[in-house]
Amino acid sequence: MKTIFLYISLWATTVAPLYAQTPQQVQQDLQAHLQHIQYWRFEYSAEDTVFKETVSQDDSIIQANKQLLAYITAKGASRQMLQADIKLPENSDLKITTSPDGKLRVYSWDAQTGNTTHHYYAIAQYETKTGVATTVLNDVPQPIVESTPASGSYYDVQTITANNGKKYYLLFSSSLGNQVTKTVSAYSIDNTLSTADLFRVADKSLNTIEYTYDQAANYDFKKMKERYTIHISKQKLYVPVMDGANISGQWLIYVWNGEQFVFDKNAK
Repeated sequence: MKTIFLYISLWATTVAPLYAQTPQQVQQDLQAHLQHIQYWRFEYSAEDTVFKETVSQDDSIIQANKQLLAYITAKGASRQMLQADIKLPENSDLKITTSPDGKLRVYSWDAQTGNTTHHYYAIAQYETKTGVATTVLNDVPQPIVESTPASGSYYDVQTITANNGKKYYLLFSSSLGNQVTKTVSAYSIDNTLSTADLFRVADKSLNTIEYTYDQAANYDFKKMKERYTIHISKQKLYVPVMDGANISGQWLIYVWNGEQFVFDKNAK
C-alpha cells in the first residue's frame, strides 16, 4: 500500500498547479520523486513485495525518472519555480545550479541505472522575452548498455556579456565513467536556449570544450578537492593540459575578446 500511495502522490504533484505551491512544497515534491527512484533502485525486493501484476525493477526505475522529468517540465513554465529558493539536502541526487542573473537554472540528477558509468538526466529552465521555458539537456537513452556514454551532472553556470550587449551562458558539467570528463558548453537565450560557438581555436569556432582524465591522479586527498579543473577567472577560460589520462599542471588559456574566448598560447 505504501508504494501505491506513492504513485498517487506523485501523480498529484505532477498535475497540481504550481501557483498553489510554496517553495517548500516544490522541495517536497522533488524529494518525493527522488525517493521514488531510490525505492526502485535500492529498496525494492521481488521476494518481499507483492504486486497484482508482474513488475520490472529496471522499467520502474526508467518510469520514475521520466516522472521527475515530466514534473520539472510541467512546472518549468512558471517564473515562480525559476525564482524559488529550493534547498535540498547536500547529498541529494538532484543538483540545481542557477546563473548569477537568475535567468537560467539547470536541474540534473543521477538516473540510478546501476551501471559503472553514471547517466544523468538534465533539464534547463530559463527566462525568455515571452515567459519561462524548459529544454532537456540530457535524456538518458534506453536501453542502456556498457558502451552507452556517460552523461554529465551540471555543477556551475556562469555568464559573460559580448561587446554588443548579448549575454551568453557557460554551463559546466562533469560525467563519470571509467574516467572523468569535464565539459563547458556555451548557450544564448532568445526565444529558446540555443548553442553558441563561443570558443575559438585556430580557424575553428566551437560550442563545447571538454577533457577526460583519471580522477584519482588529479585529486588532493588532504584538501579533499581536485588539483586542477576548468574554470573562468578575469574573463579568461582555463582548461587543464592533458598528458595522456593525467593532468600536466599546465593550462590552455582562452581569452575573452568581447565576442569569443580565443586560445592564446602566450596568455598567463
